[in-house]
Amino acid sequence: MVARAEELGVPRNSRMFRHALRTICNVTPESISGKIDFLRNILGCSEAEVAVCKSPRILSLSEDNLGRTVEFLKVQVGLEPSYIVRRPGMLLNSLQRRLLPRHYAIKVLKVKGLVKENIDFYSVACMPEKRFTEKFLDCHKESVPGLAGAYAAACAGQVPHKMEL
Repeated sequence: MVARAEELGVPRNSRMFRHALRTICNVTPESISGKIDFLRNILGCSEAEVAVCKSPRILSLSEDNLGRTVEFLKVQVGLEPSYIVRRPGMLLNSLQRRLLPRHYAIKVLKVKGLVKENIDFYSVACMPEKRFTEKFLDCHKESVPGLAGAYAAACAGQVPHKMEL
């Protein structure tokens, strides 16, 4: 198993090595190979191994889940495949309960001119919930009434009422 984990390109002394071992224990070699090929195709690059090396747990996600998340990040958020490959941990976040709600909250704040246009989506996506709430929702309660409620509803899997942009 250690050799299989090393074959993924994860160095033994890396913090990611234990995640690689856990993934190797739970995912068949055929599935790993298939998912790396899938990542190559969907990201349109040959750097899928780099993403796996940085975040081996992405191999435990379904192709459907990976595909929907990558498609959302490329089409809706406007991220380049190379950006996603350099930050594969983003793919571990729930599309429905974290990425979508945060993207749309930030989108509303951008339209209102309350956050800068070039805000780094990875930082927003990986920020702890409490910090995100403080930095982007609490301080704009008066400027964008209902945003915090719509965000909370979206995170809970409920479709919030349409927000006024």
